[in-house]
Amino acid sequence: MIFASIGDLNSDDNSELVIGYSIVDIKLFNEDKFNPDAYKTHILIVDSKSEIIREIPFIKVYLIGRAIIGNLLVFKFLITKVIL
Repeated sequence: MIFASIGDLNSDDNSELVIGYSIVDIKLFNEDKFNPDAYKTHILIVDSKSEIIREIPFIKVYLIGRAIIGNLLVFKFLITKVIL
């Protein structure tokens, strides 16, 4: 499973790309699909120059289906403004 999301993560007015993928160890999965060791998820953050800013390898979780990037403070302001 592969996911990607784009946003300005470090407030430098340039977009960063977050790419993630999960690998399933089929042997461990067949033995016990609830075993977190059966899943390996990797996340890469790439800047606007195509340079890897950060690589987060082997996160022990189940599958990650998508990434969402957002600024919750701006979102809260927009909701408050729309409601008023």
